Amino acid sequence: MSIFSEFLNGNNCVKKGLVSYRGYSFLFIDSSLFEFTSSRLSSAGAFYDVEKRFSHSNVKDLDHLFDLLLYDQKIDLLFAGSLKTLVPTLQFGLDHETLFYVLVIVRTPDNKIIPITYYYGPSGTSIGKIDCPEVLIKKILRNEKLKVLNPSNLSKAKIRQLLDALEGSLRKVPMTDFEGVYSHDHGTSLMGLENGKPFIIDNYIPIKDINLRVVDSKRTDSLNYDKKEELRCLRFSPDGKYIICGTTNGLIKVWSIKKEHIIRSWLGHANKISQILISSDFKYIISGSREDIKVWDFNKNQLISTLKSPETKGIVKSLLFFEKEKKLIIGLYKESINYHRHEKHWIEIWDIKSSKLIRRINPKNDTFSEFMITPSENHLVGKLFASYIGILEIFSGEVIKVLSCRDYIRCKTITSDGKYIVSSSDKLQVWDFDTGEEIGVLDKSVKKIYITKNSKYILSCGSYDIYVIDFKTLDVINSFEVGDIMTYIHDMHVSPDESYIATTDGESVKIWDWRKSKLLNKF
Repeated sequence: MSIFSEFLNGNNCVKKGLVSYRGYSFLFIDSSLFEFTSSRLSSAGAFYDVEKRFSHSNVKDLDHLFDLLLYDQKIDLLFAGSLKTLVPTLQFGLDHETLFYVLVIVRTPDNKIIPITYYYGPSGTSIGKIDCPEVLIKKILRNEKLKVLNPSNLSKAKIRQLLDALEGSLRKVPMTDFEGVYSHDHGTSLMGLENGKPFIIDNYIPIKDINLRVVDSKRTDSLNYDKKEELRCLRFSPDGKYIICGTTNGLIKVWSIKKEHIIRSWLGHANKISQILISSDFKYIISGSREDIKVWDFNKNQLISTLKSPETKGIVKSLLFFEKEKKLIIGLYKESINYHRHEKHWIEIWDIKSSKLIRRINPKNDTFSEFMITPSENHLVGKLFASYIGILEIFSGEVIKVLSCRDYIRCKTITSDGKYIVSSSDKLQVWDFDTGEEIGVLDKSVKKIYITKNSKYILSCGSYDIYVIDFKTLDVINSFEVGDIMTYIHDMHVSPDESYIATTDGESVKIWDWRKSKLLNKF
């Protein structure tokens, strides 16, 4: 019997990638065998698990909401182990922001054929719709008479039924151990299954990026390594004359835009720098990494102090100034090293001059992270459980409002008047700060967002392009390419006068005139 006949008959044959469940048949195929394009359709895996729990419960209060929204990423890795059994040739971590990617042909209980993709990307595990599905199905099943249904035409209820059957079918399949390097905006993570147990190792450095050398020729057991340097984060100075960058090997580099070369370079961190912050008077440059925060005096060209949490070691996730109190606000989190964990986040407020910890805020929901301060400096706007926005009152340390985004939040910002929040998940959303209502949606996902001071434009970037969006209409009025498949954008920052955008692809810094879509300089 041909694989086509077995598929239509609902047979199970793991070796051929065939599984059936509750009237659905699924054929899992290595996507590298065919050329096609697709776009995201719906959450799956861990995020779908959160959606189901949330939709089936009556939320009593914020604490109950936080319990419902716990995100268990090991679900995605367990499903990936089943995929490896069904598609032995499946390779993990080949592309940026993609851990795995497979093609799935679905036969519904009413004998409709639906091609979809099943993949792990920035939004966790998702399913996608395929462009020109009829052409692809004819190539795979070699049948001209099959009626192919575009999944975009399915109702939400039908998509949920399909997802339940898809994940039910994967649970029937034995898991195979695997590992892959997942490359994302914040670095790389080694992810996989070992003896059937999920593991995630963050800030993983592949062997090919490590150059081992003998430190002491008389002691061959004493080794050190040089990490491959990449520019990871960047900021314009307040006067617009300099670009300050943090690198993956702990260096801070200061470029003079006029002189077009590095004028200062400081080494103070053993690990990659994840955050750079500059005081409004340009007196201080603050750098944050896994182990500590360094405060530098730009004019004196020296390190002033090192800030470390006295209670427990935390990894820096957010850095911002509390101008009202002349203090530094730091967002940190604690993680386990090997197996999937529920990250614990907290907030610290420090006095820079005395290098003393003034206050520690432990929100009841300890997933509050990646925050920014409102113009009034009364609230922090941060991420909750990956796909929700929380508004935290600084005085009480309580999360007072929760906004439900459509998927994994990649970035967010606040307008200069504090009236609106703009976030990006699988779509760009605009929120009214006071009411918490969604007032606008654009079907585009971006990595960084900046809103001009007059609230006229949203300047944003994806992995390879800059987008200029009209804030009022949410129309994309201009876009231009600044990277390619080998050089995606790590970070973006807008100059103080809002005339220029600086981007880094890890190897260089580029300055753009965004109104003219023109590259002005490259360091």
